[in-house]
Parts: sequence; C-alpha cells; structure tokens
Amino acid sequence: PLALRPGMAICAISFETLTHPAIRPYSKRQDAKYKHQSGPTPSRIGGDEPRDRGHSSD
Repeated sequence: PLALRPGMAICAISFETLTHPAIRPYSKRQDAKYKHQSGPTPSRIGGDEPRDRGHSSD
C-alpha cells in the first residue's frame, strides 16, 4: 500500500502515437533535465521550483 498525502507530487503517464513530428521536441528544450541521459536516471523532481498545487493557505 502507498499513502498519499495532500500536496504530494504524483503523476499519470499516457503514451500517444503522433501523426506529425513534434513542434517542440523535448530534446530541444533548454530546460530539459533528462535530455543527455545515457541510461535509467532517478527522478530530478527535487530540483524543480515548488508549484502551487491548488491548496488554499487559509
């Protein structure tokens, strides 16, 4: 079992087949954290700026 707590980062993945090449491929982004990896790489989410996850501070 996994306990989810308010504010925890989780994800969903969806793979889609493209009918045209990507307009802005991930590998061309200046801020792409994983573009030069050569194998399995641990998450680098810890280096991300905190985001407002829609929780009120009241």
